Amino acid sequence: SLRADVKEAKYDLKRAKSNSCMAEKKLELSALKREREILRNEYAKHNRQLAEVLVEKASVGVEIKKLEAIDNSNLGDKAGNIKRIASLKTKSLSIESGAIEIKADMDTTKLKIKELTKKIIRQEKKIKKK
Repeated sequence: SLRADVKEAKYDLKRAKSNSCMAEKKLELSALKREREILRNEYAKHNRQLAEVLVEKASVGVEIKKLEAIDNSNLGDKAGNIKRIASLKTKSLSIESGAIEIKADMDTTKLKIKELTKKIIRQEKKIKKK
């Protein structure tokens, strides 16, 4: 009958809309996961940069101690030693400043990852409800 055909068509339309909505939610979930993965890679990059900076800072610290030992032993040119030590200490401070910036980048990236993870969990719950 015509009435049955109309009901079936309405049901098919409703199911198609539901399937479309579900597909959109899954697509959004996929985008969120992709964005989180990008941020995780960024965090790993920052972590590597921080390690490199800390190695450099340690190396400069060793050079400072060597020059201070030389200076304290009254070896070499006193004025030259003082200038080289000051220059290395300035470099060490600059390196530390860079490390602070990298740590801040890491902290903000970590925060973004946490926020995205919460969004992903909410999105997954929406999908499971259907």
